[in-house]
Amino acid sequence: MNNLLYSILICISITTFAVSCKSGSNDLLTKKWKVSEFTSPSMDKLIKDQLAVIDTIKDDSMKIMMKDEMTKMMKDMNDEMLKMEMDLKSDNTFTVNGGGVNDKGNWSISADNKYLITTSNKGAADSILIESMSADKLVLKQIQGEDEMTLTFIPIMHGETKK
Repeated sequence: MNNLLYSILICISITTFAVSCKSGSNDLLTKKWKVSEFTSPSMDKLIKDQLAVIDTIKDDSMKIMMKDEMTKMMKDMNDEMLKMEMDLKSDNTFTVNGGGVNDKGNWSISADNKYLITTSNKGAADSILIESMSADKLVLKQIQGEDEMTLTFIPIMHGETKK
């Protein structure tokens, strides 16, 4: 009898702990976020390859012009990504705007707290790896085939607006 009671108490404790962890994750995420940094190894490789091709150009003025264009393109892309904002609401709906994205739908956290799962109102579903999560920083890694992109988000302070 004592073993059965002990087993039931352990099950209740584990269930309570699991539910509180899941709730805690939702509480951490429920806010407006903005991208503070992003990295993409595949994009970095593509740019490196393009710069290597540009370096083979014999005409120095053409080489300088093309490198300047590549630098401007990289800056524009970075600036655009830094405009991305994500609002994860307590009713498990989300909106994402900026960075070439304008979407809304529903969100949840996987049972193991490792993935942010989104389902767009357009029907697309995504599981995004949560690399780290705290009250003041969220790092997500999107992996699609061999491509990956890491987005670091910070909370938007009350009254703060887009750049």
